[in-house]
Amino acid sequence: MWEHGGNVGAAARAPTVHTNTEYYRLDTIGSTIGADLRDARTLRELELAVMSRDLGALIMPRDAE
Repeated sequence: MWEHGGNVGAAARAPTVHTNTEYYRLDTIGSTIGADLRDARTLRELELAVMSRDLGALIMPRDAE
């Protein structure tokens, strides 16, 4: 969904997934991590956290620790 700027409708159309399925997935993940992934700011913060983690892995690979 990040590739579609948080637009659930666009994300649902891309892999031919129904919009309700995309919302269900967001709600399931959100309840697991305790966040409202329908909130644009929360979604963006999560995206930045994942990008930061990925960047950290590039800078300091786990094998080098």
